[in-house]
Amino acid sequence: MTLQENIRLILSKFPQARHSRGEFAWCYLQEFYDVSVGVFKEKFKEFFQSWAGVERAYREVLKEPEFKLSPEEEAKRYKKASEFKKEYAKT
Repeated sequence: MTLQENIRLILSKFPQARHSRGEFAWCYLQEFYDVSVGVFKEKFKEFFQSWAGVERAYREVLKEPEFKLSPEEEAKRYKKASEFKKEYAKT
């Protein structure tokens, strides 16, 4: 399977992974690296070596109509990012 096919599988099987990169990464680790509770160093290194390609493919797949966020969800995401930037600027 290609990266895009793997990502489509994850996003279809775990819809919550569309809204959180952390959740997506965890689901990806569970599905393709047989991780269930904790991550072994070797498995994490193997996963991390391919992460840049997975991240690029993830962004591309999220642009497809089937996986695109609704306008309301998109607005919430931008609002949360804006709030984080304001909080970060205060420190």
